[in-house]
Amino acid sequence: MRKHFYLITEHNDESRVGGISITDSRLSRASKNDETPIHQIDHEQEDFVVVGKQVALGYVDFDDEDDYENRVSDAIKDKLTEIDTEWLEKAGVAEVLEA
Repeated sequence: MRKHFYLITEHNDESRVGGISITDSRLSRASKNDETPIHQIDHEQEDFVVVGKQVALGYVDFDDEDDYENRVSDAIKDKLTEIDTEWLEKAGVAEVLEA
């Protein structure tokens, strides 16, 4: 099973900045190490709005759900080392990797 990882670099909800979003499929227009907008539906406007930005970290293949549970933390750390430092700093997670 393949999981795609994204580092949240900006968000209207500041508590989400520095978080990791994990999806089962690649988001359209997302390329590894590139920052792209995060879209969310606004039911009042009946349209999509930009609520932040994220950087694609790439994907990891896992054997099954158990493998995912056992390796997801290490996979995230590995993926974070593969992107530019500017994104880590913008998301406020650069110092976490150095520890």
